[in-house]
Amino acid sequence: MTGRHGERADGAGGIYENEYVEEDGVWKIRRLAYHPSFVGPYGPGWLNADRSDTITDLPFHYTPDRAGTPIPLQPAITAADRAPADAAAMRRRAGEVLARLTCLRYQSEVRSLQNAYGYYVDRRMWDDVADLFTTDGTFEPGLRGVYRGRASIRHALDQFGPQDLAPGVVNEHTQLQPVITMAADCQSAQARVTELVMTGQNGEAAFWGINIQENRYRRIEGKWQLQSLRSTRRLRSNYEQGWAESALAATPAPSGFAPDAPPTTRHAAYPAFEIPALHFANPAQAGSPFGDPPGHSDGSLDALLAAAEHELELVVAQDGSENVSNAYGYYIDEFLWDNTADVFATNGEKELSYIGNYIGRERIRASLIARYGRGGRRAAGMTLHQKVAPVVTVAPDGRSARVRTKLFQLNSSRDGDGSYISGIYENTLVREDGIWKIRKMDLDYVWNANYSTGWARVAGRAQPRVPATTAQSFEPAPDGPLRGQSAAPFPDVAPMAFHYVNPVSGRAPAELLPP
Repeated sequence: MTGRHGERADGAGGIYENEYVEEDGVWKIRRLAYHPSFVGPYGPGWLNADRSDTITDLPFHYTPDRAGTPIPLQPAITAADRAPADAAAMRRRAGEVLARLTCLRYQSEVRSLQNAYGYYVDRRMWDDVADLFTTDGTFEPGLRGVYRGRASIRHALDQFGPQDLAPGVVNEHTQLQPVITMAADCQSAQARVTELVMTGQNGEAAFWGINIQENRYRRIEGKWQLQSLRSTRRLRSNYEQGWAESALAATPAPSGFAPDAPPTTRHAAYPAFEIPALHFANPAQAGSPFGDPPGHSDGSLDALLAAAEHELELVVAQDGSENVSNAYGYYIDEFLWDNTADVFATNGEKELSYIGNYIGRERIRASLIARYGRGGRRAAGMTLHQKVAPVVTVAPDGRSARVRTKLFQLNSSRDGDGSYISGIYENTLVREDGIWKIRKMDLDYVWNANYSTGWARVAGRAQPRVPATTAQSFEPAPDGPLRGQSAAPFPDVAPMAFHYVNPVSGRAPAELLPP
């Protein structure tokens, strides 16, 4: 999203395929390679970046199996990496490795907590949002002031709309680009987050928004909680006008929602250029985001090594399950159905949109090819199935995981109107022969809209893209029905399932997916 107020606004999207290298103990970018997918001025909207009849294959740095192995199954060990020969030194080193692996797991848990916040805000689940804060936590939504404590925070949330999502309301607050910095003892953390906001009431108006958050977290009695959330408005624009014409200033709290303290900072939103200070130093120049926790000292060498091996499994499970979920999205962008099928476990399950559920990797492969054919993506259109804001829940044994991600899908064409699709994936993943694979994939569409009209001009419930008569006669026939809605229910609001309870309070959602 680029432009200049009063002059122009533009949109673009694409894929990066990058390389990174460790240089003098610090990770840096070695090669940055951008592959454009679509581009265009805001008014008429985006079109395919490549308008020709030919298709340039997008390079992939990974295979389906490599996506499921975030670290090599048998990494090379150098002499410098080997444990020291002295028994006491070996025990000390094992304790240090265990502590660092635990800190890495904590970092992933902080990210999941932040993304859980976004999902609760999306649905206006205000009770659950307030539950995520410490008892003395603070919530600072822009220039509206500071609210202290869960009760005050819960009351403050009502100024953004009543509890629970009403029909016709879009309230997307997608959490993007988290930079998480762990404290030295790994018992607290900070994060900078970009929040992409898409809000509105069907039949009335729609808005774009960008907020920047600078947040703090604490680990209390084994649970990560939000200590403070400070959100700064970067941009808010009317959808029909776009950000070349519309730039709405941040506003104070409305009557009845007086804060407990005034704002900690004053700032101006777009078209001014004021952004909150970064909490972190340039990671390529100074400091480490991963903490420097004291090593564990209790237990024998064997016990410390066993605990470290288990922590390693949990950390790999976090990254492996997310990697595979993302790999799926990039493969379906390019209509690579063999690769898509190969990220599933042997007995994996996948819902084929509008048709039904297929069980088994080869049944999944056959259903995708029957539906879409071979030959890759067509020149007439381009899709970006972005899988963002993961909430990852790893099983205690580290052999399976659940992942909730948001589908943020943008579609473009060579000549026509673009579109949006929003949905929620709930995936179950397993480790199969040491490689992470998708065991079960569950997708609920939430809303979709054409680019030209936006999400405030949706005439009625979306119709399945495959007619019911075609779905009934589709070959190969599905092994079971779809679990939820066959198409986006918007402007209606359908129940939304979660695989997890509130990570702080344990509050169960209205629909909790079974284990």
